[in-house]
Amino acid sequence: MIKIIKNKFGYYSVSELPSNQFLSDYYKNKYYQNESGSYSINYSEDELKYFNNKIELKFKIIENVLTINENSSILDVGCGEGFALNFFYNKGCKIKGIDFSRFALEQFNPHLFPYFEETDFYDFAEREITKGSKYDIIWLKHVLEHVLDPERVIDYFNKLLNFGGIVCIEVPNDFSKSQEFLVNEGIVEEKYWVCYPDHLNYFNEFGLSNLLTSKNFKIIDSISDFPIEWNLFNPVTNYVHKKEIGPIVHKSRIILENKIYEWSDKEDLVGFYRFLLKSGFGRELITFAQKV
Repeated sequence: MIKIIKNKFGYYSVSELPSNQFLSDYYKNKYYQNESGSYSINYSEDELKYFNNKIELKFKIIENVLTINENSSILDVGCGEGFALNFFYNKGCKIKGIDFSRFALEQFNPHLFPYFEETDFYDFAEREITKGSKYDIIWLKHVLEHVLDPERVIDYFNKLLNFGGIVCIEVPNDFSKSQEFLVNEGIVEEKYWVCYPDHLNYFNEFGLSNLLTSKNFKIIDSISDFPIEWNLFNPVTNYVHKKEIGPIVHKSRIILENKIYEWSDKEDLVGFYRFLLKSGFGRELITFAQKV
C-alpha cells in the first residue's frame, strides 16, 4: 500500500517511488492518449479561452518583475498541448518546449515542432547546462507533482535560469485546509486528491515556498484559482460522491472563471486568487519565484 509522508520541506510525497522507466513509458504511451488527468483530445471554445486566460494572468504577474520582449527566452517543461508555448511564440519570444510525448502538441499546435524536443527533462537539463544554455522564464504547469525528485528539478532550474529569471510553477493545491475539513467532517470519505502513479508529490504553499527558498529563489507571488471544491460542501454537487456530475461541475467552473476574468480588473483578480490561497481554498497553487 502506498503511503503519503510529509518531507523536510513541508509538502507530501509517496513513500515508494516507481522507476524512471515506468514513468517515461506511462507518459509517452498512455497519459495524453487516454485523456488522463486534466488532459483531453478535444476542448470546447470555452475551455480554450479558459486556458488562455490563465496563461495571460500568469504572464501579467511575471511582467510586474521582468520585462518580456523578443529577446526573452522561455523554457516550457512538460509543454503538453503547447498552449503556453504558443502564447509566448505569438509574443515573439525565443521558445523551447519539452515533454515525454509529442502526442498532445501534435493535436493542437503542430506548428511548434521546430521548437519542441521529445525527451526526459533530466537528460535535457544536463545537455543544456553543458552547452551553457540559459533562459529568462521556466514555465512548469502540472509537472512537479509528477516527478521523482522535485528538489533535483529545482537545482537544475537554478543552473538553467539567468540571474533575475523567473520560474512559474503550477501544481494542485493539496492537503489544503478545505480538503482536510471535508475529510475530517465526513463530507468525503477519502483523500480524493491522492492519485498514484500520476501524482508522486502533493504540494501546499508552505512546502513549495520552502523548497524554492532553500535553493536561493525569492518568492514573488503565490495565487490559487477558482474554488471548484466548494461544490463538495453541497451534496447535490458533490462530484466525489457523484462522479457522473464531474463534467457538469467542470463546465460551470469554466464559464464562471471566464466571466470572472472578463468582468474583473486584473489586479483585483490576482488579489482574489491570493485570498483564496491564504484562506485554504482554490484547487491550484501557482507560485512565481525569482533567481537571486
